[in-house]
Amino acid sequence: MTWFSSYGSLYMISFPILVIIGYWLVPYMRYKVVKIGNLFFLIISLFFMTKLLISKSIYTKVSSVFLPTIF
Repeated sequence: MTWFSSYGSLYMISFPILVIIGYWLVPYMRYKVVKIGNLFFLIISLFFMTKLLISKSIYTKVSSVFLPTIF
């Protein structure tokens, strides 16, 4: 569970960091840097979370225990 929470935390902490970085930029570049940076970190974190949940890992084994089986 640590990898999943770290990927989610990466996205959640990226927005305040981007706003702080945008504070030092000229006003017409702030919105672009924050918006594009936020989109970049969203795509990266969703990619790694999806990869983590789809791959053959402990998460797949745990979630397949609760799947209904047909006899």
